[in-house]
Amino acid sequence: MNYISHHGRSFGTQEEFKFRFEQWMATDKFVKEVNAANSGYTHKAAHNKFSDRTREEYTKLLSSKNVRGEEENANEAVVEDVVNNTTAVDWRELGCVSPVKD
Repeated sequence: MNYISHHGRSFGTQEEFKFRFEQWMATDKFVKEVNAANSGYTHKAAHNKFSDRTREEYTKLLSSKNVRGEEENANEAVVEDVVNNTTAVDWRELGCVSPVKD
């Protein structure tokens, strides 16, 4: 319930609540496994706003869209220059990446 309150989550049905709780429990199991002494992992894990999502939902939320537009040829030329190490590029200015979110 702390997770739901902290992240402002709400569910329309008891079935949805149960499903999300099961997803959260699976994530909680993984977090505990990673953070256990002598787990072999080299990082720490914690819950976040995605802890009650399925892997597919998480992937869909964070996947980039493959959008092709008029600037495609210009961007490809810049990429070619970078590959050939002839120029530096700020990918943010080209709209290829966004600021860090989560």
